[in-house]
Amino acid sequence: MSKFVIWMSFLSLVLLTAFSTLMPNSPLMWLADISSIYNLVRVATAFVLLILLITAPPRKKILRFAVGIMSFVLLSSVIVLTNDNKMQLLDSLALVGASISMGIVALEISPTVVETDIKVLRRAKWSAYNLAPSTLNNKEV
Repeated sequence: MSKFVIWMSFLSLVLLTAFSTLMPNSPLMWLADISSIYNLVRVATAFVLLILLITAPPRKKILRFAVGIMSFVLLSSVIVLTNDNKMQLLDSLALVGASISMGIVALEISPTVVETDIKVLRRAKWSAYNLAPSTLNNKEV
């Protein structure tokens, strides 16, 4: 699921960059900015998303930390620029989607944490039956 979100964010950024470079006067670009600084932001964000698509899901902590910081900075700048009417609608939607997909990657847990939790639960032999008192046989009328 997270790869799908990353792919769709990547595709939207690449399409906006291609349209703003090749067809800046098309009706689609009426809702997006065609300036070079927005193209630079789109290309840089698409490059980060491409790196996330190439790497395997148990990613290094330093990569997740850097992606999380970039996600937060990107999201906060998109919110501020959209609020000030300096960013167009399609740019805002594409960059917010990319920021959310980068945030999902930054918050992923490593599989060793999940395996450790399962081993601890198996060792303790916890279950719903052991934790909850059985009231089925003790009916009070």
